[in-house]
This record gives sequence, structure tokens and C-alpha cells, in this order.
Amino acid sequence: MPATNAVLNSNVDLAPAAVAQTAPVHLVQINVRFHPNATIWEIGERPQSLDREQWFAALCARVGDKYRTRAGGRGFFRVPREELEALKASALQ
Repeated sequence: MPATNAVLNSNVDLAPAAVAQTAPVHLVQINVRFHPNATIWEIGERPQSLDREQWFAALCARVGDKYRTRAGGRGFFRVPREELEALKASALQ
């Protein structure tokens, strides 16, 4: 039992580390639907200045790692709102 007492009496801080408070990240889901020939049928959040294929290419180039494929010719990007707004602003230029 002496070993147990040594552990209980040690000066080790067993309190949980303070968790940093961060602002919540608001994710936007951009849905994509494809024609059977793989052209874009529908895509969300598209700037007026880009056609569907251009917007999909821009999203793939900048946030392609955030794309997930679904069944039935569908997929989606899940992007933080701030990142999406920056992407739209750069697409307008």
C-alpha cells in the first residue's frame, strides 16, 4: 500500500486542462447533382458570374478535400461559411 499513498500524496495536478473557448464554425453544405453523363445538373451557392461547371471546378480546386460523394449522381461540399464567402469573392474577380 505504500506505493498507493505515494501516488495520492504526489504534487501532480490532476485537474483537467482548461478548454479554450472558440467561436463555433458554421458549415455550409453545397449540394451537387449530376446528369448521367457526369455534367453538373444542379449545384448550390453558385455566384451569378459562373456557370455550373466553372463553380464546381472552382470548389474542387480550393476545397476539394471537403467533397463527399453520395449515391445516385449526387455529392456535397461542407465548407465553413467564411471560407465560402472568400471563395465567392475571389470568383467574382
